[in-house]
Amino acid sequence: LYILLPVLDNDKHYYTGENEVQVLLDKGKSWLKDHPAKTLITNRYLRNLKSFARMALRELNDESLVDEKALPEISPELKEKKLSLNKQRLQAVTEQLLKINARSVVDFGCGEGKLIRELLKKPQFSKILGIDVSYNELLKAKERMHWDRMPEKKRERVELVQGSLQYCDERTLDFDAAAIVEVIEHMDADRLASFEQIVFSYSRPIHVIITTPNHEYNVLYEGMKADALRHNDHRFEWTRKEFNIWANKVANNHNYSVNFYGIGDKHEKYGTPTQMAVFTLKSEEEE
Repeated sequence: LYILLPVLDNDKHYYTGENEVQVLLDKGKSWLKDHPAKTLITNRYLRNLKSFARMALRELNDESLVDEKALPEISPELKEKKLSLNKQRLQAVTEQLLKINARSVVDFGCGEGKLIRELLKKPQFSKILGIDVSYNELLKAKERMHWDRMPEKKRERVELVQGSLQYCDERTLDFDAAAIVEVIEHMDADRLASFEQIVFSYSRPIHVIITTPNHEYNVLYEGMKADALRHNDHRFEWTRKEFNIWANKVANNHNYSVNFYGIGDKHEKYGTPTQMAVFTLKSEEEE
């Protein structure tokens, strides 16, 4: 039902991203692989985005060739914007980490390791910890980093571990910075308080960088309803004002300062698609 309900509805309620491919495979691979309507279901679940449907069908077919003529063409403009925003987000976070002279970074909710791969390109980052609740995501991260072939000196700089943002974990202590990229919107709102305590009170890095969607910007995505979310796994999405209120409250609660930045193409009225907060622990003189 998780897969079939949006297929039967065929109405776009959220922005379809690349991670929807993995959701489809995780939820449907056991039965979808041999289903007679496999192509139709995949197509409609992924909102007729050709590149995503092709990716999913290759996985379902064990890398066999897919009839690309059966897949609707993805708009080059949409593809370019999507790739551009993701790249801009990773670049913005990496630039902030360089700017604050962080040498050790914990990437909470690292997923398949996109940010970590960027950080590994910069010798400044001598200690990188990626932590994610999904063991499968960590395996993907290792695969995409070519873990087995990674030079020893490079591999000594990074560690990937399974863990949760809802529990204290001593492995996350004593880091210069924490990066939490497109993660909080996947949490239930009633878990934000415990998340806040874990990151800002227990782990307590000198800097914390959080990115999250700007809900105001959604009206600019073609076909999205006014109250829709970009992803069906998002529990909420904040406006700039809502994010500002939450982040300032967190900063005040834990003796951090906070600055805000936009990522992506800026609209005069709706701002940027991604918003970023950079928290810095206050010194004793600033307390």
